[in-house]
Amino acid sequence: LDDQKKSRKRLIEMNDNLEFRFEKLKERHEKKGNDYNELEGEKRDLEDELKQLREKLQQMEKKENEDRQKIEEQLSNEQRIKNKQKELIKEQQTTINNLNKEVQKYRNEKIQLVEK
Repeated sequence: LDDQKKSRKRLIEMNDNLEFRFEKLKERHEKKGNDYNELEGEKRDLEDELKQLREKLQQMEKKENEDRQKIEEQLSNEQRIKNKQKELIKEQQTTINNLNKEVQKYRNEKIQLVEK
């Protein structure tokens, strides 16, 4: 009977010890779960922030491309204007040269008439 009491007492102590260890393990597990949940939350926040930054980057790249296209169009227009100006200058020069030839021809004819 005494051995049974000792055995029973020992089993109760072992049970208490196991329950205590189980509670500690459960607490650690819950803490890890909470830590994990916090880390998951931070991860989601960082992923959201990354997504926003990528969207912002895409918007910036789009704007940059649009600005570049506008500049290229403007430069192209300026080049066309310069080319047209060169054409007009050539035409004017040709007209001036032709007029000068006509004037010279007229002078030569006048000189010939005066000489006769």
